[in-house]
Amino acid sequence: MTLFGQVLIGPPGSGKTTFVYGMHQMCTALNRPNIIVNLDPANENIPYIPDVDVRELINFEKIMFECRLGPNGALVYCMEYLQANIDWLIDGIRTKRKNASYILIDVPGQVELYTHNYVLKEILSELAKELDIRLTAVHLIDSTLLSSPTNYISALLVSLSAQMSVELPYLNVFSKIDLLEHFKDDLPFKLEYFSQLEDLNQLLTFWKHESNMGDHPLFLKYKGFQSELVDLVEDSSIMQFIPVDINDKDSVLQILQLIDKSNGFSMLSEYSEYSALGIETNINMLPNEEMYGTIYERYIEKYPENQNQKEK
Repeated sequence: MTLFGQVLIGPPGSGKTTFVYGMHQMCTALNRPNIIVNLDPANENIPYIPDVDVRELINFEKIMFECRLGPNGALVYCMEYLQANIDWLIDGIRTKRKNASYILIDVPGQVELYTHNYVLKEILSELAKELDIRLTAVHLIDSTLLSSPTNYISALLVSLSAQMSVELPYLNVFSKIDLLEHFKDDLPFKLEYFSQLEDLNQLLTFWKHESNMGDHPLFLKYKGFQSELVDLVEDSSIMQFIPVDINDKDSVLQILQLIDKSNGFSMLSEYSEYSALGIETNINMLPNEEMYGTIYERYIEKYPENQNQKEK
């Protein structure tokens, strides 16, 4: 039996574990039997009970102490140890899956695990081969980074690198969208601008305001460098972000339906389980003007109908 699911990736603190828990609750409400796999050996605050937990295989703190490694080095060691003992993971999932049709995988946030170290990609590939798992990679970016052009551009580069590395159907998500209320005065553009990634060079106008270089001659060189970076992102033409509030049912349903479409789960039972709860399905719908307006009014402020850019 094919197992469908999600693997949550993204920088530390982007909300992966909370997202997994919220998605688990939604799947349970939809009567979709699911299992949770925790692959983060350093995750100490888990709100859910994992069905398979890498912490039962290896002790992160013990590795740091005995091998005299820092946090990142110990984490890479743990993931390589997991890869060397992949049968433990395969057997654990095979034992726990029972009648489950869905799997949620929570992974560490260190980006080197899926950028220049391919251990995570190889683990996921082995799971797909041995257990017939069809995954969608869901990459989370903390939406509060939108308040800083520099942080936003850096996040785009991390996401682009991950998207090219994991070799899975891929969705980009702005997480913690409810926190934008606290940063509304720092947002230079409307939310859809950041989501659709159009004409990113406009950001460079605002980059000068957060730079400490003032009128230093090197500023133009740095600005040129930033311009090359945003051109790289735009030229890829493979990125778009979906804003998600994991605590809002409609928001979670929207991203879940998109995930179902990307990994093929919607071809099996998507309509039957949603319709049983009276939920209208429209898995072809990406966020539109009306949706952005609703998000803006709920989490930020009155939607600026005729304003493409916030006055500075």
